[in-house]
Amino acid sequence: VVLFGLRSMPHFGFQALSVALALLIGFLLLRDPGQARQMLVMLVITYLLLQGVSRLIFGLGIRPFRHWEWVAGSGLLGILLSLVLLAQLPDPAGWFVGMMVGLELIGEGAAIAMLAWDKNRPATAVAKE
Repeated sequence: VVLFGLRSMPHFGFQALSVALALLIGFLLLRDPGQARQMLVMLVITYLLLQGVSRLIFGLGIRPFRHWEWVAGSGLLGILLSLVLLAQLPDPAGWFVGMMVGLELIGEGAAIAMLAWDKNRPATAVAKE
């Protein structure tokens, strides 16, 4: 809902696609829980790939900001993890899928933390670096 109000944000379409994909995954898992394992793996791969591409493009688009490379690196991590999971098909272990998602969340959290790091620092401290 907040994203819809920020339509002027760079690469809004990719961010909106990410939100739509998250909603679609949730609805598909609720609709057919019997096929959840196979569907979940394919949806996780798709989610990681699209999130990775979205964050990579967003990271490259905010290059004037400090620590943009953390966002772009987080995007590359998502793409790499999706390819690793794709190589494990047709039946990757459940713990492996969970580990890939966990690594993705750590990468995304680190990127967001690095972007926010300078937010609470005085402007003089940021300018000296």
